[in-house]
Amino acid sequence: MSKSIVVALNLLAILSVGLFAQQSCPMSRDDLLVWARTKVYASLSTRISSCKIAVAATPALQQALFAAIESNKGPGRESLIQNRDAIWTLVEANSPKVVVPPPKPSLPIVDSFEASSGEVAVGGSVRLSWKVRGANSVSIQPGIGEVDSISTATVAVDASTQFSLVARNPAGAVRRDLSVSAKEVLPRFSFSEREQMSYAWIPKGGGFNGFWLGETEVTVGAWKRVMGAPSWDSKWTIAGKEVDYNPGWRDEQMPLIGVMQQEAESYCAAVDGRLPSEKEWEYALRAGSEVELYGVLDLIAWYGNNSGRSRIDSAAIWGDGSKIENYKAKLSENGNGPHRVKGMRANPWGLRDMLGNLWEWTTTKYDSKEVILRGGSWLSFPAEVRASYRSRDDPAGRSSDIGFRCLREQIP
Repeated sequence: MSKSIVVALNLLAILSVGLFAQQSCPMSRDDLLVWARTKVYASLSTRISSCKIAVAATPALQQALFAAIESNKGPGRESLIQNRDAIWTLVEANSPKVVVPPPKPSLPIVDSFEASSGEVAVGGSVRLSWKVRGANSVSIQPGIGEVDSISTATVAVDASTQFSLVARNPAGAVRRDLSVSAKEVLPRFSFSEREQMSYAWIPKGGGFNGFWLGETEVTVGAWKRVMGAPSWDSKWTIAGKEVDYNPGWRDEQMPLIGVMQQEAESYCAAVDGRLPSEKEWEYALRAGSEVELYGVLDLIAWYGNNSGRSRIDSAAIWGDGSKIENYKAKLSENGNGPHRVKGMRANPWGLRDMLGNLWEWTTTKYDSKEVILRGGSWLSFPAEVRASYRSRDDPAGRSSDIGFRCLREQIP
């Protein structure tokens, strides 16, 4: 293009501005597209800058503008095509800003709120699980309170318990209710005349057929009736001092202490039973639930805090850096020791002293040298006295805080 033609086009653009100055401003959509089809780059860009655009710079407008530029048959078409992105930038800068209203807040969404399946006994527990989206806070009542949006909780149930989940955010609240029914399961017992001890029925579940389990740990009296007098002494040396927890084995309602695993197995075999595995033992303790404790610890177990003359904080004593012998010495000074059976509340299936009093032998091996013990004892600090805690010992060892109970598959 010759220099004279360029000069002429620029003069034409200047004249065009003056010519169209009286036209309506800001430019309508149709005005913009007419200019894009008929004008040169200089006049179009000047017009946009001086007159502004009346409509928003939307993707649809951009598409129409570029199509109009393509259809321009004038001498300025090539320049318009080369500068179309710059033209669009001018349109965006001189158009009303598109105000996008904030999205209307939506209520929280409760994807799930459910209880674990299976029969539950009154006083037992269920595992609740839930998943909530878009909530600032989530709470579950009764008895749970504020929770995470996705989580689980194990809770006790009565005959019929309704749980309510409430999820909140600025848009409002959503509530979901969940009813859980529990069956009244009365403990069922069978009395062994030979042992003068009761066995509690453990219902089918947890992968087990039903079985009978000793209501308590085997007592001194039961051992004498079946096996004769214990062949070991009732005296123990604690921190250099001799302690006799049942002088002469006279108190027959005391649990038998100091028994080795093989001796316990021999007793159970003699009454047509056996020791439980640790899984059988734990299933029976939990009574078909998922709880760690089947009641307030001080009401269901003799343990380090409450098995002596005065109540003490055994966890604090254990945690002060004391070695095990020092820990035992401090508890011995307080008169801690085993207690008579049936002194504490039973679990829902009628079992007593499953937690505390004495650790109990199982048939489950820890390794080639040791066997699993469950339940905690009069010597335990609280963290050991719960359903899932495991200890271990040499099956040939004797200890003042180890005993046992038998499992029988046939009615005693």
